[in-house]
Amino acid sequence: MKVKLNVEYTTYDKKLGSETGTFTCEGEMKEISGKKYIRYTEPKEHGGGSVIIKEGGGKVSISRKSESSSHFEFERGKVHLSRYFTPYGNFLVSVKTHIFSVRHRECEGRIKLLYELIFSTDDIENVSAEKYMNDFFIRYTEIK
Repeated sequence: MKVKLNVEYTTYDKKLGSETGTFTCEGEMKEISGKKYIRYTEPKEHGGGSVIIKEGGGKVSISRKSESSSHFEFERGKVHLSRYFTPYGNFLVSVKTHIFSVRHRECEGRIKLLYELIFSTDDIENVSAEKYMNDFFIRYTEIK
């Protein structure tokens, strides 16, 4: 089904403050074996990445491919490890989900996540970690 998406996100950084973004785009939503898949392309001014969100079984995963690529998994109260590939290097990322809310109805739905990302470098000589809080909200409605 074709859907209209409203996406809102905020990244909180203790040193730099917060960065907020919102955009609207079109995408598609499918259900396969009881899991919902939402696919869309971000507008260029928001990275222009190709995004796939998978929801089901009490988990949400978000895969994003552009100049950078990532695959993060979200599960309430759990920590998942992932890799984040960027032009500046590759990072090991710890993803801790604080808020996880999903609602689907016949022609609409929403996903709300509040999560913490801790980035660690792979450089054994310069070990460092950066911590960010992130708020992500996506709402979709069927395009008829």
